[in-house]
Amino acid sequence: MPSSFFSDLMSSIADRGRPVLARPPAAESGPVSAADVIAVARDLVSRRGEASGVARAREIFADWDRLDKTAKRDFLIALANDFGPDARRLDSAIQQWREQRTPAALQELHAAAEPKRQEVIRRLNLAPRGTSKLVRMREELFEHQKKQPVLDVLDEDFTHLFS
Repeated sequence: MPSSFFSDLMSSIADRGRPVLARPPAAESGPVSAADVIAVARDLVSRRGEASGVARAREIFADWDRLDKTAKRDFLIALANDFGPDARRLDSAIQQWREQRTPAALQELHAAAEPKRQEVIRRLNLAPRGTSKLVRMREELFEHQKKQPVLDVLDEDFTHLFS
């Protein structure tokens, strides 16, 4: 019962966030590509705000469901390749840590080293039924992982966040 309440609450938040995003629900829009879904993922991690974030996460899952296998693979590869740590911030944090081994420098190093794709996954998890949808997304990743070793880093992110 509590999870149903929570799911309904998150769904309501997503519905209320949709007008802010000015994009019709997936069922009303045309074809979608991996690049389209990646663009929404970029927007997801660049915004703050519960309603817009949940609405974007819900939109990503709706678009994901409409992708064919090749486009899903392309989305996963782009997530692995393009959503890593901010290299400049990481270089700066490494330098700061070398100069001053303080708790603040260590915290910045830790934060700088975290790939943006982990934040994408965290925010996707906020969508209604997000965890089960992420599990299915990871199952899709497994199907492509042998031929696309770059997906190993994304699988590690899923493993980290699921644990």
